[in-house]
Amino acid sequence: MQLLNRLTITRPVLIKAIVTEQYKQQAAAGLQQELAALDASLAAVKQRLQQLQAQEVTLARPGRPGQLQEPGCSTEKCGAAQPAGSGGSVPAAAPQAAAVSLQQLRRQLEENWRQAAEKRGRVLEQLKALARLPLGAEVVQGRAESLVEVGPGDDLGAIMQVEIVVRDGIIEQIRQGEKICPSK
Repeated sequence: MQLLNRLTITRPVLIKAIVTEQYKQQAAAGLQQELAALDASLAAVKQRLQQLQAQEVTLARPGRPGQLQEPGCSTEKCGAAQPAGSGGSVPAAAPQAAAVSLQQLRRQLEENWRQAAEKRGRVLEQLKALARLPLGAEVVQGRAESLVEVGPGDDLGAIMQVEIVVRDGIIEQIRQGEKICPSK
């Protein structure tokens, strides 16, 4: 076995931002965009649910619109024929299958609605929390990785604790362990 004096490894790097007015404005704008997208998504799901409800009401009625009947026949007497070009009459199981399919779609849409509404609530909470952040506070903005060379005698705990502090997009400090290393 060969012993190494140095080895290059990857380590996690925490990226923090110092809260400034500019940071608050940019973060709020991003959250507002996310909120607008969620509102549009909720409106689309609501519209689709309303369309689905209309389809369910239509399916529940005998002699549904869109079905053609032979002249002189009522739905009870002759049964409903399919629209022109579809060929044949509606099988007895077709309305039930359509109703089950619509119920499944309704459940999926309702689940989508619930998830989007929950996410909207979380975004609103983030906006409120952002407004309460004091200027000068540090908040986690993201994570990255860096390469570092290690060897015998190095304090691995200190080497693995690294963070970059950013103010309005400019690196202000690079910290490792208990030490603070000013950027070049």
